[in-house]
Parts: sequence; C-alpha cells; structure tokens
Amino acid sequence: MTEQVWNYVCENHMLTEKDRVVAGISGGADSVCLLLLLLEFQKRLPFELCAVHVDHGIRGEEARKDAEFTQRLCLEKNVEFRLVCCDVPKRAREEGLSVEDAGRRCRYEALEQVRSEWGGTRIAVAHHKNDQAETLLLHLFRGTGLKGMCGMAPVKDVLIRPLLCIERREIEAWLKEHMVSYRTDSTNLLDDYARNRIRNRILTEAVQINAQAVGHLADACSMAREAQDYLEREAERACSRVVRAAEGEWFLDREAFGREDALIQKYVLFRVLESCCRGRKDLTADHVKALVGLMEQPVGKQLMLPGGLYARSSYGGMYIGCGRREHQPQEYPVAIPGTVFLEDGGKISFDLMPYKKELQIPRKTYTKWLDYDKIKSSLKLRTRCEGDYITVNRQGGTRKLKDYFIDQKIDRPKRDRVLLLADGSHILWVIGYRISEAFRVTEETEYVLRVQAEGGNFHE
Repeated sequence: MTEQVWNYVCENHMLTEKDRVVAGISGGADSVCLLLLLLEFQKRLPFELCAVHVDHGIRGEEARKDAEFTQRLCLEKNVEFRLVCCDVPKRAREEGLSVEDAGRRCRYEALEQVRSEWGGTRIAVAHHKNDQAETLLLHLFRGTGLKGMCGMAPVKDVLIRPLLCIERREIEAWLKEHMVSYRTDSTNLLDDYARNRIRNRILTEAVQINAQAVGHLADACSMAREAQDYLEREAERACSRVVRAAEGEWFLDREAFGREDALIQKYVLFRVLESCCRGRKDLTADHVKALVGLMEQPVGKQLMLPGGLYARSSYGGMYIGCGRREHQPQEYPVAIPGTVFLEDGGKISFDLMPYKKELQIPRKTYTKWLDYDKIKSSLKLRTRCEGDYITVNRQGGTRKLKDYFIDQKIDRPKRDRVLLLADGSHILWVIGYRISEAFRVTEETEYVLRVQAEGGNFHE
C-alpha cells in the first residue's frame, strides 16, 4: 500500500523537494496512516512536516484524549505539533450553519492559519476512496451537475489528498499489520449527519451488493473529472471565439454563440459569470438557462442575477457585467410569462392564465393572483419612487406608499429595499405585504396574473 500511495503522490505531483507540509491529524485511523506514510516519504524526498490537531469543542473528555494521543504520537515520531481549539457549536449557531459544515470550515481555516504562520507550502488531509464515494452520493442526492460528480480533487491549490487512491479497509488492514493504534471518533458511529447516514447505511448496503462498490464510485468521480476538464478546455477555446471585453462588461456575440454546441454554450456562460463575480456562489443552471433565453430576446431586455450580476440583450448579442445600477429606484423589467432573478438568490415568476370562477385563490404571503385586465401600462418590478400609492379599499380609497410603510412600522432603510410590482405609480403588490384592492380578482376578472416570489429572502 505504501508504494501505491507513493506512486499516486508522484503521478499527481503532490510533493516536491523542500516543501513544508501541514498535515491535518485527528488521531483517527485515516490521519494516523497519513502521518506515518508522510514520514516514510520523507526518506525519499526531503520535505518538512508539521501536524495540526483541531479540537472542535464538541466531545469533551473524549476530544481531550484524542489531542493527547495525537501529541504523543507526534512526540514519538519527532514531528512538530500544533493544537487549535474551536467552538464549533457556537459558530454553527451564530452563522446559521449545520454543526458538520461549521466543523469543516473551522478545520480548513485552522490548517490554513498554521500554514501561513509556519510558512507551509502544502496542506495534506486524509480523505480516501470511501470519503470520495460519500461525497459523490451526497452531491447526487442534493442535486448536482458534472462538476459536483467529480468529487474531491487529488490536488487543489495547496491542498493535497495522498490517500484518495485507497479504501478505508486497506488503511485499517495496513495499520493492523504494522500494529499501530488509533482513536475512534464516537460521533462517526451516529446517524446524526447526512454523511454519516450515507457511510453507515447506504454504503454498507452497497458493499453487500458489490464488494467493489466504493472503488467503482470513486472511479466514476475520476472519469467525471476527466470529462469536466475536457469540457472546461473546450469552453475556454469557445470563449476566444464568442466573448470579448467591453468597457467593464463582457460581450457575447449572438451569431458565434449560436454556432456552439448547447452544452458548450452553458460552460461559456458559467465561465463568464465566474470571471465577473470570482466564483459560482448562488449561480445555478436556472440562471444559465435564463441567459441562453435572453440571447434571443429583443434589444434592451435585462436579467438581474445573484452577486450583483446583470445581463442585457443588445444589438448582435448580450452584455454581462457586475455592479448595482446607480440610478434610483432599482428596477427589473418584467416579461409575462417570465422570471426575474434577484441578487439575493431569490426569483419572482410571472404567469398569465384565464380565470375560472371555481378556482380557489391561494392565501399565501409570496404568491398573489391579480386582475390582469385592469393593468393600464407595462408592469415594473422596482423599489419605491416619489408619488407611489396603493388602493386600500374597494371604494377606491388610496394611501401614499410612504404612509403605508409608516403604518406597518417598516424602518426607513428597509423601505428602500422592499420590492414593488407597479403599474406606473400605482402599486399592485408590496411584495411580502399587501396587494392593491384595485387589482384584486373579482367575478368580472377574465385573466389572472399569477406572481410568485421564492428563494432568497422569500419564505412562505
């Protein structure tokens, strides 16, 4: 197994002479194996090693014993040791994270902190094939594309995963053969976390079906990564044909874009969006699909996307850029039917349908039915303007929007962020609050405009 891991390290160029490697060592079987193998590899390649143990502040006495065990092991092996203590439950509460996610963030931040202070060049973690299989299944269950099916990479920036070529059972057999002891984290045996349930239930059953199930799943990740790398290279070449910089924006040529395969079109759009916002946070396949559709829309049509991104149709193609519009109020053009994507990850959808008298109108905070026949001009989705008003009773009585906000005790900063569906200065719907009585569905209504806000800050 030592040779297998060494060959994997060499194939993926994980270590070089004079590297300073920070290794995450929990005291469990995987990380103990990682530490001992790194020590073996030091005999073949001169690099320095520092072990980091993270106490998550969860398991009390058991965690203290894990730290002591790891420190003794490092002392025996003459490896520099660092202990980092975190309050994971507190962070989870304060940031609205799961304990699992908060723990992961704390671990990587601790490793990066030590790497920075110590002058490290690499961070080594003990993920193996079983972890890769769990990651693939977790991504598939939550919904993912090809990129998510790639799982964890052997090398990502300074992070290396030398054990990604072997299974957990091989690690345990190797430790037993070399009579090496290790600690067992009792929380790994519980089904409190999604990853634990996959490990303890699903993969256990999968191995009963096929003893090589874990290896096959990990191999599938490798094949997906090869396909993803190929598509990324093709998308990069396509960008040189389709995309050009244009005064702080990116312009996509409609004719050149149309000549690309549909899949490459999506990859091109993702690359442009990444270049605008330095990552894919909150960007989904739905946003890309909407951009593909915008490419065929009339000049001037726009989409607002997460992260302050916007796109607009223009002569010969489409512009994509980043940054909130300077003019006030903030405005989003409405297409019926159509969808407006908001910066916070939410979206507002518009649908038109005939009204049948027997239809039951839903009573929901973020789904409203309005009388489409009474709309006099083009609708706008925007924030407030001077002169806005809303009809507050069936007799036609109106009230200034400003006064309505005061009645609802909505503070001044929030008033500027509340989205409104407007017909000129007449407000049809203060989203999240009330609709105008003038646009309420009646027996005389022939067509209903159904408006639904979801995602982001909208929660029924």
